Amino acid sequence: MQCKLYWQNQGDYLCVKVDRHSRKARTKKATFCNLELFRMRQKDIPVEVIEHKDYIPTFSWEPSGARFAIVSSNDPNYGQALPGVVVKYNVDFYAIDAKRGDFAVVKHIEGKDANTISWSPKGRHLVLGTLNSTSKCELEFWDLDFVTDDNPRKEGAEPAQYVQLMGTGEHYGVSDLSWDPSGRYLASSGSAWKQSVSFRILSIGRVLTCSLNLDI
Repeated sequence: MQCKLYWQNQGDYLCVKVDRHSRKARTKKATFCNLELFRMRQKDIPVEVIEHKDYIPTFSWEPSGARFAIVSSNDPNYGQALPGVVVKYNVDFYAIDAKRGDFAVVKHIEGKDANTISWSPKGRHLVLGTLNSTSKCELEFWDLDFVTDDNPRKEGAEPAQYVQLMGTGEHYGVSDLSWDPSGRYLASSGSAWKQSVSFRILSIGRVLTCSLNLDI
């Protein structure tokens, strides 16, 4: 059993991720997780426990918000480091259910290559990225509050209605992601293979604004 702590940046919430593994299991496939979510601002600090049947390598709170995203996997190849094998992941976005008052899945996405979550510092937008991969290099821009004249916010509407994939991009060998403080631009860099270094700067929706490759 292993525990990891994840604080929401304003200290409103704390997640304790408890990884459990069957004594008889030989691979990560048998690993499952509990997410213990503490509401630090409420009286007596209530805790909610979400049991997840798959291993969760990535957990991330929305900055200054009450949402979080996870990447999970039940792929038997996870942790094997086999050449040429692409591990598949599932992604879930969680938010507080307005009726029940507890955390619930807003959007579930299966069979993704993404192994990393990177939130905009302003919240609302996030990027799902495939980092340190020799075969996959996709970046996906998601908006969790997508509201337009054709898709207005309605009282009582399901939150999933406002979750929208804004665009995708690619950066071969990408190994790091970083948002600018305004949340308008995302910088990606690739230095995984040590022969060269590459940089990209993208805006929300995948508009490429700058690209640079350097041989080392």
